[in-house]
Amino acid sequence: MKKLVLITALIALVGFAWGQTTTGPWILIQQQQNVKIYRSYGECNGQLTVFLKVVNENNNAVSVTFDSAFNLSGNLFPVELKKNYTVSAGSTHGGDCSTEDAKINPYSYVSTIQMGVSDYIIRNLKIVQL
Repeated sequence: MKKLVLITALIALVGFAWGQTTTGPWILIQQQQNVKIYRSYGECNGQLTVFLKVVNENNNAVSVTFDSAFNLSGNLFPVELKKNYTVSAGSTHGGDCSTEDAKINPYSYVSTIQMGVSDYIIRNLKIVQL
């Protein structure tokens, strides 16, 4: 019995460490029609990652679409990365490594990211009540 408990704990620990999400503070970057969009920087499997989290505070599901860009030292660089989410009433989409469509590798789009100087931003936010 002790071996089974020890093996189970070891498997859980390895699984936790492998898919672990480490994020910084969540920053509100846009808010419209009771939908809030947050951004955080962190790591997925050792890689710098931009995390997005969409919070729907409505009583209905919503469709959320927006374009992506990076602000690098005051210069805006739009990138070909349109986001489109359907978020159920009163729920949250994204926020960790397991949500592929809500995480971004910034180095796929820009060559440098410097905390406090560079930032991910969204543009052309559209929200439709479903």
